[in-house]
Amino acid sequence: DKKGVKSNMKKAVALAVTVLMAAGIFSGCTLVQVDAEADGNRVVAVVNGEEILKKDWYSVYYMYYMYYGSSADEETLEELKNIALDSLIYQTLWEQKAREAGYFEFTDEQRAQAREEVEKEMEEEIQANADDMKEAVEGQSGYENMDFYAEAKAAYERDMEESGYTIDDLIESKLTEMACDNYKEELLKDVGPLEADIVEEYDELRKEQTESFTDSAKDEYVSAFNDGTIIVRNLAGYSLVQHILIGFDEDDQDNVEELYQAMTEAQSDVDDKQAELDESDAEDKTDLETELEELKQELEDATEAYEEAVTAAAEKIQEKTDEIYASVKDADEDKFIEVIVEESDDTGMNTEETAKKGYLIGDEDGMISEFHDAAVALTEEGEISEPVLGPYGYHIIRKIKDIPEGYVELDEVRDQIVESLTTSMQDESWSNYQDEWYNAASIKRYNSVMDV
Repeated sequence: DKKGVKSNMKKAVALAVTVLMAAGIFSGCTLVQVDAEADGNRVVAVVNGEEILKKDWYSVYYMYYMYYGSSADEETLEELKNIALDSLIYQTLWEQKAREAGYFEFTDEQRAQAREEVEKEMEEEIQANADDMKEAVEGQSGYENMDFYAEAKAAYERDMEESGYTIDDLIESKLTEMACDNYKEELLKDVGPLEADIVEEYDELRKEQTESFTDSAKDEYVSAFNDGTIIVRNLAGYSLVQHILIGFDEDDQDNVEELYQAMTEAQSDVDDKQAELDESDAEDKTDLETELEELKQELEDATEAYEEAVTAAAEKIQEKTDEIYASVKDADEDKFIEVIVEESDDTGMNTEETAKKGYLIGDEDGMISEFHDAAVALTEEGEISEPVLGPYGYHIIRKIKDIPEGYVELDEVRDQIVESLTTSMQDESWSNYQDEWYNAASIKRYNSVMDV
């Protein structure tokens, strides 16, 4: 709703400043859509004597607009304009403070590093754009003769020229990012929790999870685990697994997913009608029984269509699945994770970090039944399943460990608590610095210039 949109925007301002630093002044697409160069160079604000131009403000506003615009009314759009300007003001103050502290004195080595990083980022973006262009026309007549990389590079360079930016601008932006990050790191280096803070946080987590993690509310436990909450109390009957997904071809996946959804909905309709029949007090239940039989037939037809589609899709990836399974069926965790990173099509588990964390398995785990059933059937740590077919392809599942029921000792989660508290305390401290700078600064805003 409108209130929620505004609340989220306000929380985003401080984060946006950091994002702006990381993104630099040019992102590979033409964001500045002002009517003329003269209009783009109009001043929207002056911060301690330093001007902020409309074209730079518009680039930030455009990002906000693309994120919130579809749900924003006129009043909210006006607020977006001001939030975009605040983001640039905070960024400017950050740069000014870092400059005053001497963080903008760069060595030749730092400049060389910045150039290397910029050129790498440009190359990656051009290649990604080329891949997108190729995917958009793949299969059409003559597409194999097109030089997509050259087209993407020319478009990138054209956008840079039209936006008035050069590679030297990008390098300076990268150096600014480095200077500001180093300054922020120095300001916050001593901000962190005391032992009393750590103990207090642990005790609070125990209290909260004792109240919320119950056998009648297992979904609360699962949600907390999946959301990255620090878990200090575990329920009984849960384990961790990791897996390799060998996914279907894209067209097959779309078809299988559609049929799987139809089958799931048909099963739900049958269950609802059966419940209605069981609860009915009518003497004559013929109509309900007839409707139930019709729904069962629809379920049977949907199931048959799904099974035919998933079988056909599986045949296309069977050889690859067999090869991957042969390479990991006796693997230890390091080898299994190596193959996950190299081969898995599950974007939720395709890094070493996510693979080591694993997926939670147990009641209310939210997994598809094929995956859940195969995972809970694994009894020994390190045990690896044969390939399991489901609506997303083949899963090769490895059991990491069972999770002991009960409370986790403080020392086991100390590092997580310290990291969490440090982050929140540094965020608060950084926000205080920014507010202090803002309140002490000489700032002139020209809101009438922010018309689009």
